[in-house]
Amino acid sequence: MWPYFIPSILLWSVIGVCVESATYLEDIKKNDRLLSPPWLATGERTEVEVQLYISNIRGQSDTPKLVSITFYLHQVWEDRRLQYNTTIPEFSNSPVDYISIPDTYRSNIWVPDIQMKNTISSNIVESPVYLLRVYPNGTLLQSTQLTSTLVCPLVNDFPREFQTCTLTLQSYSYSTKEVYLTWRSTEAVEFTKDMQISYHTVIGTTNTNYSESYSIGNYSSLVSKIDLKRIYSVFSVIVYIPSLLLVFLSWLTFWIDRSQVPARMSVCALITMSGVTHITGTISMLHTSAISKQAQSWLAVSLVFMVSSTLEFVVIHTLSRLRVKKALDGKNTKDDLYENTKETNQCPEGEEQAVCPPSIFRKIRRNPGKLDTIFRGLFPVLFIIFNLFYWPYYLT
Repeated sequence: MWPYFIPSILLWSVIGVCVESATYLEDIKKNDRLLSPPWLATGERTEVEVQLYISNIRGQSDTPKLVSITFYLHQVWEDRRLQYNTTIPEFSNSPVDYISIPDTYRSNIWVPDIQMKNTISSNIVESPVYLLRVYPNGTLLQSTQLTSTLVCPLVNDFPREFQTCTLTLQSYSYSTKEVYLTWRSTEAVEFTKDMQISYHTVIGTTNTNYSESYSIGNYSSLVSKIDLKRIYSVFSVIVYIPSLLLVFLSWLTFWIDRSQVPARMSVCALITMSGVTHITGTISMLHTSAISKQAQSWLAVSLVFMVSSTLEFVVIHTLSRLRVKKALDGKNTKDDLYENTKETNQCPEGEEQAVCPPSIFRKIRRNPGKLDTIFRGLFPVLFIIFNLFYWPYYLT
């Protein structure tokens, strides 16, 4: 259908009668019949060939399930009433084989009315981002730049690899008996080179056309499914690797001697503050359109592990101070009785079993530093268990 594939002179010999007026554009403006659909003159439904050139797709930070898409909508159809002879003086010296219709004449020509069906909002970019051309055989090319907001939850099923956004176009006023929409045979949907969409990359499209039935008739529709692939390197560098390193540093604090209070407390506080800064910075950088609840859960659990190392040291330091205070006061406490017992679950003589703490607690109360020994093994085990549940759950 595209006119530049066939020489204009051959088209002229096939079509027949053409407009031979030297005032072609003036005739368009005076001819009110050109506002009526072409099939009223030919008796055949008009086939409109559609192509999309997508220049930008971006997620919305305030609404994660919505994306904004900017694209050029190219439409090609035939209206034999607009045929013209390229041999007349008005067009014989033209360097191109088409006529660009000025703004003042566009309102006098019938054009298709395609709507974006699954969009929340759609706006036509104002002139001069608009194009209407007429070729000698009566073929018209219209190009319009639009910006639409549609539902495409890019954060769904994170961190799964693939995602699909669906774009649906439909004839609004004219049924399939009047207008039929088709995709361009080659490169029906094109993208700006190396375009990335909210930390995704485009891997291809699936384009189909169908007829949708309503109570008032059947209407031609086009569907383009845009397949996206998540860029894992972004999330690894920004989300996972920094938090993993901070958790590892939190684990190393259990090897700092508990008597080195300023050093250990400074390290614990620094790690916790770094974790909080990392989480807030990550959410601010990626926005809610790119970071989902699954990624937020990873960051939240990592922060819990960082804070736990600080809380563990606070407990150890508090127990140690209490023992020192009691020793300076010269008081014999129940801890002194426990300290003289053997490493069994038996309570000291005269002590009721209900108030006698278990063996593990007796050890910690006698020597708070044992809590460090316990957490050196318990801390990584708990984090590994969390990973064993986290990754299989979100990847399967």
